[in-house]
Amino acid sequence: MYLRLAGLLAAWVALAGCHEPTTFDLDAGPADASPPGATGLIEIEGAPTLALAPGAHAEFVARWTDAEGRPVAMRDVSFALDGMARDSTLFSLGGRTDEDGRVTGMVIAGSETATFRLRVAAPGAQAAYLEVAVSADGFGRLVVAVEGGDGRDIAQRTVLVHQSTSATDRVSCDDALTRREADRSRTIDALGEAVFAPLPAAQRFTIVARATSSASLIVAEGCVEDVMLEPLGDTRATVTLVPRTLGIEGEYDAELALRAGMAPSLAADALALALEGTVVASGGDASMMLDALESTLRDRGATAALSALEAARATGSAERELATRLALDGASLAGGARVVLEEIVALHRGLVVDGVLFVAGSMDGPVASFTRGEVRLGEADADLVMIDLREVGVAARAAAAVRWNEGSDVLQLESMRIELPVATLLVSGIEALARARGLESAGALIASHGGCDVLQAWIAEQDDLATACGADCATAACDAVGGAVMALARGATAPLDALSARVVLAGPLSTEDADGNLSVDALRAETLSGSWRSADGLSGEAVDATFGGARISPLP
Repeated sequence: MYLRLAGLLAAWVALAGCHEPTTFDLDAGPADASPPGATGLIEIEGAPTLALAPGAHAEFVARWTDAEGRPVAMRDVSFALDGMARDSTLFSLGGRTDEDGRVTGMVIAGSETATFRLRVAAPGAQAAYLEVAVSADGFGRLVVAVEGGDGRDIAQRTVLVHQSTSATDRVSCDDALTRREADRSRTIDALGEAVFAPLPAAQRFTIVARATSSASLIVAEGCVEDVMLEPLGDTRATVTLVPRTLGIEGEYDAELALRAGMAPSLAADALALALEGTVVASGGDASMMLDALESTLRDRGATAALSALEAARATGSAERELATRLALDGASLAGGARVVLEEIVALHRGLVVDGVLFVAGSMDGPVASFTRGEVRLGEADADLVMIDLREVGVAARAAAAVRWNEGSDVLQLESMRIELPVATLLVSGIEALARARGLESAGALIASHGGCDVLQAWIAEQDDLATACGADCATAACDAVGGAVMALARGATAPLDALSARVVLAGPLSTEDADGNLSVDALRAETLSGSWRSADGLSGEAVDATFGGARISPLP
């Protein structure tokens, strides 16, 4: 019997490979495996594993060298058994190195099947480990393949093996998944496998696979139970990694880029038509311009020029002359507004809503809201027009109904309602465009396209007006009439806003955990679909959007 077991031991020693010194850095090693500041190195010489029959014993040799590779002589080292050694033991708990830095010890196998490690350690040195298996039923080799874990930042995959203590007292996955250490541990190889040999045959093992991130956190894990090891052969098992749930709660600096469709263009056309009717109802272009000129002269105290203008208007000659010139030039206040509105509509091809998406947890799942900061109009490579709609009384906060899918790491946006009244957005865009161009007012922008040059030329030709109303006076009159048109435009927004009052969007938001800390760092959506809806919700035009959000709080 002893000869048979001795032959089996010799076979497993041969299977262990070459007999060069072997250094181990096992994931499940204890905290004191490598003391802080360790510069020395302890290595096991010979086979890195031992397979022993019950009652058998075997010597091991370890060598201690310093940082330069020189032997550390005449120094004490300690021996210890790490793991479930059961009744196996050591001949001594330590020894002293010789002149070559070597120390010899002995492992004595007990009567019980066991899988454990021998640790050789000393202060100031990295410890060495020798894997030991004790079995009366022979030994086998366990090959574990690891799959899955997709979607996580994975820096390393590790396999941990737990031997059941008996046929009735098995290690469950629930238990094994809570343990940080195991009877055996391996990092998977380039093939995605971990190989364990020798292990006691005819024994049941529970296998845990863990994936750790660059932040050293477990980001995915899996387990299989009751793997029976076959003697003198390979037993294969596959463990599928299940990703751990990401933390979604927090605030995200968000950017919602809308493809607005026809809603801005239709609203601009309707607004321009409304302005034409309102200008006519106010007396026409010439009348509004002369009203603005009278107001400017009155503010400047130019009483003589004001009296002359009032007299000309009383006969109707001033209106007729100015109206004729405007018609010949093809200029009108409503036409100037239309030109500016067309420019604003073109800018809507790059409509971006900046804000903060807030996601919080509740008993019924996550809740979210979007607080808009500002609206940007214009293509990315052009000068941007910035609008803060809160200044014109548009609600900044948009409620969002969301659902978190832990299996796919997707935050499903069921519905987000953003107040975005289209006509108010257009008028606000005119004001923002004027600011972006350094103009005093939005009225000046409209007047510059609506016949201001005609008014200035007419003033210059009137002897009674030209002296009292120079270039700056004419400019002030133009700005004033443009301001009057803007006032008319604001008054016409309400019915148009009711037709396109808010944007409602839905769709999946994918997540990104860039630093592997199990906290979502970014949210993305290539396409959110929805509509620009009326205030009553009965009609709307289809729109879609892209979304990007980067976490700003809580910080990792």
